[in-house]
Amino acid sequence: MSEAIHGPTEPDVEKQVLDLKRLLVVTRAMSAEKDLDRLLELIMQETTKVMQADRSSLFLYDEDSEELYTKIAQKAETIRIPVGSGIAGAVATSQQTLHIPDVYADERFNREVDRVTGFRTRNILCTPMLSYDGRLIGVLQVLNKQGGDFTDYDVMMLEALASQAAVALDNARLVAEYLEKQRLQQSLALAREIQTSLLPKHSPELPGFELMGWTCPCDETGGDYYDFVELTPDLVAIVVADVTGHGVGPALLMAETRAYLRGALAQETDVSTVLSVLNNQLCYDMTQGRFVTMFLATLDVKTRQLRYSSAGHGHPLLWQPGVPVKELESTGPPLGVVSSIEFPPGDTMLIESGSVLLATTDGVEEAMNETGEMFGRARLKEVLSGLVGMGAQGMLDGLKVVLSDFTAGVAARDDLTMVTLIGSGREEED
Repeated sequence: MSEAIHGPTEPDVEKQVLDLKRLLVVTRAMSAEKDLDRLLELIMQETTKVMQADRSSLFLYDEDSEELYTKIAQKAETIRIPVGSGIAGAVATSQQTLHIPDVYADERFNREVDRVTGFRTRNILCTPMLSYDGRLIGVLQVLNKQGGDFTDYDVMMLEALASQAAVALDNARLVAEYLEKQRLQQSLALAREIQTSLLPKHSPELPGFELMGWTCPCDETGGDYYDFVELTPDLVAIVVADVTGHGVGPALLMAETRAYLRGALAQETDVSTVLSVLNNQLCYDMTQGRFVTMFLATLDVKTRQLRYSSAGHGHPLLWQPGVPVKELESTGPPLGVVSSIEFPPGDTMLIESGSVLLATTDGVEEAMNETGEMFGRARLKEVLSGLVGMGAQGMLDGLKVVLSDFTAGVAARDDLTMVTLIGSGREEED
């Protein structure tokens, strides 16, 4: 629909045929162009030619902000206007073609644009661009008909151009969104590959012990982290950590934490000192609301002693024959929150034959089933007791099966990480 326009009579048949051929050529060109920026430029150029105008403007519709904006405007600056404001805004609201033969007599015309650009607008023909299903794509307008004013025939031509332009823009947007999604997926796949490469390539061979780890991010990348660092032939560090959140940001912070930690362990093996050094380094880089929980332990293979300190990391479990499952309490706050604080060590423990240490991140206990029930620590203790004797890998596999059965296909909301240390018997004497 459009307002009636009084003007010169319709052009002769020969000109109409020529215009239709031009319209067909332009339509084909628009359909072939999938790059959004080049397509916008093409629409501007061809609309100006076909409509025999001084200038064209194309306003795209931003559904989120409910604004119109010019991404490309010939010889003019980019501007944004609310829907309903100005001539283009009025067309976006009414979704009808609007002809203004004398723009300075219309209060909706924004004279500031002419003042800034130095261009003098006389008349405007403006029409909405709608998708095939009636969604507003944008507004197309032409300024200053060469040799006079716009006619009913010009309305027909501009509406035809706008219709084809809307389809081409919609398709170009879909292609751009698809390509961007593909690039994002490729980037995330690369990020996940890099993150996976930071995890232990294999478990260390420790006489009299089995040590295994497993992690599964809930997104392409995650903020969970575990590590085994062989400090000396008889001393290995065991790390389980959890960066707040999940996704690319926490994954980057995890990589930073790993680098700092390995640097600290190269200089110091005392778990309390290492956590203090690591905390001070992270406090410089941590953004507000971010922090890292970490369970850090060292295992002396010869003495079988496990020393640990915990920065806000929730309750690893220790099972020993004939003794109730013990929860290893946190000994300090999370890392990266407050600098210059101490992280006292926890109790030193003997990992005798048959003893089992299970350290997880909170994603395990907080995993939910379809009713919203959490897996919980009590269930984790019960499962741990039932899997004793299966070996480190068998225990991890069993825990994964139980967890999968519990959640029954409900998507994980957080990353999952488990590390098991099992005392499997003393090294035989020579």
